[in-house]
Amino acid sequence: LDNTDNMIVTGSSETVQLWDLRKMKVLHNFTELHSNDVTSVKISKQHNNLILTASEDYLWNLLDTKESELEDEYLEASYTSEQPLSKCNFISNSSLAYLISNVNTIEILDLDTMLVKSKFDCSKQSEKLETIISAQEVDGNLLFYIGDFAGRMYIYRYNINQAKEEVYELYCF
Repeated sequence: LDNTDNMIVTGSSETVQLWDLRKMKVLHNFTELHSNDVTSVKISKQHNNLILTASEDYLWNLLDTKESELEDEYLEASYTSEQPLSKCNFISNSSLAYLISNVNTIEILDLDTMLVKSKFDCSKQSEKLETIISAQEVDGNLLFYIGDFAGRMYIYRYNINQAKEEVYELYCF
């Protein structure tokens, strides 16, 4: 789930629900956005009317809640990944979003064009299976913390303004 001061968005099974906290009621029950478990929902911090949803059905959706009545009117854009999705989020002060797949691939999407600006496959960095631990925005960079079963830690850094990417290996723990 994710929330603002007056709205909560939830995802489960194949359903996404939009709740009005002031009235304590469901504003909309989206039942046709996804055909598998919804794994992530995020509300834009810049534009409270924009919502991202990601699912194990490989689909990512961008919803706009401004002045919409029917389910298909909320849907602004859709993107199909090559893998099931586990997380999504907006990237602050930009028209970008990121997706993380269940197979540990990171995709940076341009929301204006719906094109992939960058794609990072964790399995190409190490012989061992890796896992994306978390993501964080710091000083114009999007940092993804990635670990492997050999105790190595990596940081995949995506510079938001320059669309530049780098990978750093940290010390073993």
